[in-house]
Amino acid sequence: MNRWAARHANELRTGLTGDEELLVAARVALSRRTSPRAGFPAPARIFVLGLSERRLLLWRATRWRGRPGRLATSVALDQVSAVDVVRRLGGSRLRVTLASGPTALLEATWGGSLRALSDTFVALRHHR
Repeated sequence: MNRWAARHANELRTGLTGDEELLVAARVALSRRTSPRAGFPAPARIFVLGLSERRLLLWRATRWRGRPGRLATSVALDQVSAVDVVRRLGGSRLRVTLASGPTALLEATWGGSLRALSDTFVALRHHR
């Protein structure tokens, strides 16, 4: 887990159930290319995205400095088709695709690691 997520571990654990373990989390923002009507369950334009061994987790984030708030929603990992880094003009984005169809392009905020989210998802897929 990165330093930012470790520093906010108590707030991030409030959304976990039972023995579920948070593997990675980062502050992200919806790319301007992602329409809010696309059906992706983002709680706001800026939010915290995390992965446990069971779910993709989405927390609300405070406006000031993006601290994690309450867990807004989650998606079972078997309902997530892909979490991968794509290169675009101006930098990298994280593309999250749900099995039901919605896709979101996410940008890192405040130095969040998109690669860590992608690599963790790939490792979870290979582990199953």
